[in-house]
Amino acid sequence: MAIPLYFEAKCPRCERYGKFQISENSTDNGSVVAEMYHHDEWRTYDFGLFSVVSFCGSCNNFVCACVSVIHDEVKNSTASLENFSDEHRQLKQSKDLIINFDVPALFPPKYFPPLTVDIFDLYNQAEKCYRLQAWDAVGILCRKIIDIKSIHMWNARFPDKKPAQPLFARMKQLLVGDISGTSDDKNAEIRNLLDFDNIDHRLFYDMDNIRANGNDATHGLVAYLADDAESALIYTKNFMELSGKWTSSHRKK
Repeated sequence: MAIPLYFEAKCPRCERYGKFQISENSTDNGSVVAEMYHHDEWRTYDFGLFSVVSFCGSCNNFVCACVSVIHDEVKNSTASLENFSDEHRQLKQSKDLIINFDVPALFPPKYFPPLTVDIFDLYNQAEKCYRLQAWDAVGILCRKIIDIKSIHMWNARFPDKKPAQPLFARMKQLLVGDISGTSDDKNAEIRNLLDFDNIDHRLFYDMDNIRANGNDATHGLVAYLADDAESALIYTKNFMELSGKWTSSHRKK
């Protein structure tokens, strides 16, 4: 009996990295030919050439995925999945082979009255959108996170004042009032004066990157791609950790 094909990846259900044994795979070789910016250059792939059912040894769940390979009209029309494995029957992800899981739905959040937005739920949505390659949605959700969190931060620092509008004005008054004199101060001028030993200034830096990134996702004419979405997630995760410390310090005052 042949040893099953397998690959290694991060499970979409338990989020652990491990070995996935393939139990079933398609044989019809149906695919969509499209270009993708991958490994620092544009490449043409046969997307979804194979669909597979695999088993996660960490959470004991079956998960489905599709295997896309570098375009080759002659070879790929009749190739079998094992033709793309190595001598150990492993499918290794590379510039020529991509494995995308069918992403399971998010578990519904636990809402309690009053029904208010939870930034951690929004971040989970953003991560899910990233796995689905819905890049623009990632940028928009990350910008919404800082918009909402900045209102909570404003209420903690200025409980008797209405939050400033728009977001950039709120960020300036909330976090860099010591270096931004007037509402006419430009973004670049403020960033040049930031002191990264100051938590307020570090928060402003992260928020400004997320704000600009989210604006590109919402309004930009230039395509918003995977690296833009990844940057948004990195800055937002850092912001959420840092803003949590900031909020805790203000509660103690």
